[in-house]
Amino acid sequence: ENKTWLAFLPPQTILTPHPKEFERLVGTWETDEEKLKLLKEFCAKFNAIVVLKGAFTVSCTPNGNLFYNSTGNAGMATEGSGDVLFGIICGYLAQGLQPINAAVLAVYNHGLAADIMVQETSETSLIASDIIEGFHMSKKHWNTIIIEGNISNKLLKELVDHSYDLVVKGMTKKRQKELGFI
Repeated sequence: ENKTWLAFLPPQTILTPHPKEFERLVGTWETDEEKLKLLKEFCAKFNAIVVLKGAFTVSCTPNGNLFYNSTGNAGMATEGSGDVLFGIICGYLAQGLQPINAAVLAVYNHGLAADIMVQETSETSLIASDIIEGFHMSKKHWNTIIIEGNISNKLLKELVDHSYDLVVKGMTKKRQKELGFI
């Protein structure tokens, strides 16, 4: 209710609104392009990371970088699903990941867990505790991260330190060599 409180957010705070909650923060929009513009402006203004939940969840950094998620399904639109996501984000932060990396990785694995559990149940019957169960089952899928485009040395180090195998797509041969992939 009191938007002046946003000025007190610590740098790199992670917020996880769904579109209606985000609308209360920034106002309405007519198009997806307008929504993304408002998202970038909000993140820059408050030096925050926003995970805007939805059919195609997007995470935004304070400098305007957008990360679209490729996992998840409609069954995740259930009470408590966002709480599970926030718990996963906090778990990654506690393991030492930088906030944006924790947010992006948590969103991906949260969606992956839901995708696994939909095979066991259905989108209409999925509940938050199913996502937690799927999260534990999804660990066998965690060993590989697909990297498209460039990646910072810092993120690469974090991923390697956390024992991820990396598959590189769309990165120049020169950059692959710099990072030691070839």
